[in-house]
Amino acid sequence: CERALWAEAWKGLISSDTWDSLRAGLPSGFGRAHAKEMERPLEEAAFGQRRRIPRALRERWKGGAPVRGKWFSLAADDAPDPLEREDLDRERVRVLGRRWGVICRPLLERELPAFGWSRLLPVLRRMELAGELLAGRFFAGLGGLQFMPPEAYERFLKTDEKAEFFWMNACDPASLAGVGIEGLPYELPPRVSNTRLAYQGESLAAVLLRNGREARILTPPDSEDSVAALSCLAVAKKRAVLPERKVVVEIINGEPAARSPFTPALRQLGFEPDRGKMVLW
Repeated sequence: CERALWAEAWKGLISSDTWDSLRAGLPSGFGRAHAKEMERPLEEAAFGQRRRIPRALRERWKGGAPVRGKWFSLAADDAPDPLEREDLDRERVRVLGRRWGVICRPLLERELPAFGWSRLLPVLRRMELAGELLAGRFFAGLGGLQFMPPEAYERFLKTDEKAEFFWMNACDPASLAGVGIEGLPYELPPRVSNTRLAYQGESLAAVLLRNGREARILTPPDSEDSVAALSCLAVAKKRAVLPERKVVVEIINGEPAARSPFTPALRQLGFEPDRGKMVLW
């Protein structure tokens, strides 16, 4: 039942009213771990005795329901009204505009069909005629026709003097990892969940592979920027939801982490050397 519920959620057919549903589903792999427990055969007992149920399965109810929150259907019983579908597609375009700033075919190739280029292109054209979007070729390497909200266009024209640091998972919806873009000044890693990207403004500052065990750092080692670029490593240990027991960095820019020029930056974050590695306990 739990796996079936999440399968419907990934299809966009049902939703929940709280993020706790997602947090509660992460430890079990959204039902996969619980399913493996149920597939284990119960231990055979002697004649006249009850079969022994594994303790993990017997006491699982103490952690609460495996699926939390109030769930509701997103599937319409009847065929959607054309005006309602138009309003829904316009809202999807606004979501994409807030996420990317620019909307074009390469960025929508990995989206669900409801967010696909072929479905939303007529809506994009109508929103352009209504003045809600601008159309043109704003960026090289993103193919032909592109659309931008006016506020995003104004923001792209301004330079970011502060160039603050931020990071994201390579599978984040806003990540460009795995997207075919020509002319980028840096090489992006594959789109896998154990990779993180750290940016300083519009520049890539670090790529953390294998959950941080291997790092490619593009900032100078003797600057404070290197500490900010590596700070997302410490977040995995200190986060409130599913924190890591320890964080290990084995290789930095092709050499052992403990002998890297970036070792002082890791020490500032609480890492300690351990047999050629840097470890945050």
